[in-house]
Amino acid sequence: MLSVKDSAKEGVRSLKKIFDKEGWNLPDVDLTDKQAMADYLKKKAEPLHDEWRKENARHNFNRVYRKSLWTGNQPVKFTFDDWKVDKQADKKQAAEIGNRAWTLAKMIANGQNMNVYLAGNPGTGKTSLALAMVDKIRNESGKTALFVSTDALAELYSRRFDDKTVQNRLYGLIDLMQGNRQLKIEPVDVLVLDDFGTEGGMRTDTKVKFALICKRDCSALRTHGLASLQRSLPRTTRQANYKKCITKSY
Repeated sequence: MLSVKDSAKEGVRSLKKIFDKEGWNLPDVDLTDKQAMADYLKKKAEPLHDEWRKENARHNFNRVYRKSLWTGNQPVKFTFDDWKVDKQADKKQAAEIGNRAWTLAKMIANGQNMNVYLAGNPGTGKTSLALAMVDKIRNESGKTALFVSTDALAELYSRRFDDKTVQNRLYGLIDLMQGNRQLKIEPVDVLVLDDFGTEGGMRTDTKVKFALICKRDCSALRTHGLASLQRSLPRTTRQANYKKCITKSY
């Protein structure tokens, strides 16, 4: 008389014959071995789990990023594929800057928090490279990001007592930039501050609040015009080549 285990194995063999006859495939594992089956199912589920994690990260990124504050309320997209070196006046320097920005984005995506300044004259591609970095970080990590035009942010500050909707929008942005423990809101992983330094018309108390927002332990990408960078960085730092990325690791 066959034991229960031997009977189960015989049943599996019969089942495999039926499946083979119909052209179906059974897993190449001992179906009577609970541990072997558990390991097999875990292995088969891993790709599904990975895909679920990626999809969840994409959803989380989009949920936060669509709250970005754009100049003229016009979202802009730019990738490293759009960085055309041959259209730049100095092709060699453009290639170097693009490669450096790509490397910095890779480092941030891999978990290193950095404070990145991109400075240059108007129209040199500072904002474009910052957006390209965000695009790469989004595609290679589960990090969240937020784009904030400091000029538009200053406008919100100036109107915050005139319009409740504006006030709510402003405080919602601050919660995302700084985090809010009471509301259990985590600060975004990567904050892009565009045209940092153009908030010159803001009152002194507002500038203090704005400075506090910028003191973050997460990564920040800041674009500067040369004049605003001269005002906002220490004298020793001003001697750097502003046309390149100035970085600081935390």
